Amino acid sequence: MHFIIVVSIAVLMVGGFVVVATYRDNRAMNTRRKLLSTRPQMDLESWYCDLYAPIGISRSLAIEVVSLLANVLGCKLTQIYPDDTFDNELSLKIVWFIQIDPDDELNYFFDVELPKLLTNNTSEKEVSSLIQNSGTIGDLLSGIDGIRGRK
Repeated sequence: MHFIIVVSIAVLMVGGFVVVATYRDNRAMNTRRKLLSTRPQMDLESWYCDLYAPIGISRSLAIEVVSLLANVLGCKLTQIYPDDTFDNELSLKIVWFIQIDPDDELNYFFDVELPKLLTNNTSEKEVSSLIQNSGTIGDLLSGIDGIRGRK
């Protein structure tokens, strides 16, 4: 009888931790969404010419990739900059020490959207390397351009 009570309490505690961790993770994603959406919006041409053209990214690639990322993150295309890093501007803040899936949005982008942007011949190893070597949006775009250029 005591065993059933102990197991029930343990299950309730684990369930409570999962609920709280999920809540905290979702709150962190909402905070990121709000921070990005408060950035000034530029017209598309200025956004490209001022931010992406100087680093050698084609207009079509910048719009294609960044629009997918912006859609996933819940902001406007022109609110994402090439020097935004995945460790700072695009990272989650205020996550709890117990995390279930701490960044569903970026995980979705990297796991689902990014492979669609690359050729069918791109190996999982190349995709993984691209993600690991992309500290910024500009790095990611350059990497995609490089992979597409080789295929």
